Amino acid sequence: NIIIMVVGTSNDQKLKNLSVTLSTNGSAAGSIKDTTFSSKSLNYAFKYKVTGTVGDKQTLTFKLTDDNGATSTKAITISVAPVLKSLGQSSAQMIYNIQGTNKGAYDLSTGNPAAKSDPEAIKDIKDMTPSSAIFNSTWGSGNGSLFAKLTANDYINATTSTHIYNHWTSKAATATATIAGITQGDVYVIKAGQVGVAFPYYLIRIDKVTVTASDNNDVIAFSYQMAH
Repeated sequence: NIIIMVVGTSNDQKLKNLSVTLSTNGSAAGSIKDTTFSSKSLNYAFKYKVTGTVGDKQTLTFKLTDDNGATSTKAITISVAPVLKSLGQSSAQMIYNIQGTNKGAYDLSTGNPAAKSDPEAIKDIKDMTPSSAIFNSTWGSGNGSLFAKLTANDYINATTSTHIYNHWTSKAATATATIAGITQGDVYVIKAGQVGVAFPYYLIRIDKVTVTASDNNDVIAFSYQMAH
């Protein structure tokens, strides 16, 4: 929780109303506080519990109104930063050619592969081989995940959630919805598209790309790091 002090004085009328609205990431503002009073001045401690997802920008707008209808408005923006956590690593994970019988997608939040028939909403990573083509070493997602390429050292040296988040913020402007030509040793930072995941950022390292002949058993093996 945070406390924001709201201080105001009316020169010739009594203050009568304080309203507070909240907008998240530019969305329409909604009322979260509306209180009336009658005094020449105000010294009010507004308590606010910050919620939401890492990376959110929350804008609080404070509006004071006096008896004469005069108003004064001030706004502050809060950026939701990650809680510092150590990283865990999951290795020997597989995403197969989605046109084959093996699982060609992956849910990063649970650490489980996903089948072609599973809901798109859980497919943070998905093989993008089309039904009319051969395996193309391309990943996308079913839920709007974004990918940005890093270096091998970025993966090796990451130890906390802050490292992952800082990698994302430095690369977000160049992130893409798909990555093609995936090869062994590639490293990516991913912002997963799943709704309701508090920290949807991950580091991925490609460990091996195996291309097979005419059987759709092609597979990309990878490791990834996540906050825990």
